[in-house]
This record gives sequence, C-alpha cells and structure tokens, in this order.
Amino acid sequence: MREESIAVAESWLALYRELHTKLLGLTAERQASVDAFRARPVLGEIDYDELTREIVARFPKILAALAR
Repeated sequence: MREESIAVAESWLALYRELHTKLLGLTAERQASVDAFRARPVLGEIDYDELTREIVARFPKILAALAR
C-alpha cells in the first residue's frame, strides 16, 4: 500500500513539474516578444536636444505637472 501511495505521489509530482516547465517556457516566449518598455541601444553620439524634444512630445502632461 505504501509503495502504491509513493508511486501515485511521484506521478502527481511529475505532472506538476511538467506543467511548471511548460509555463516557464511560455513566459519566456512572451517576454521575448514584448519589448514595449525595453531600452534601445544607442549608436554614435547622443543628440540631447532631439532627445529632450522627443520626451516632451511623448509626455507633455507629465512634464507640465513636474514644471509646477
């Protein structure tokens, strides 16, 4: 009886281990495909004036609130 219980427990643990592995794989795939908030690499010199204009254009309400 004890051996059967151990065998059943091992099969349940294997099921959860496999599910866990598959969910980790799905999460990794999703994270790799979503790059909305990832930084872009900078090549060459940085034009800080252009960068400032881009930020002001993207977030005018936030910058207006910070200016107050």
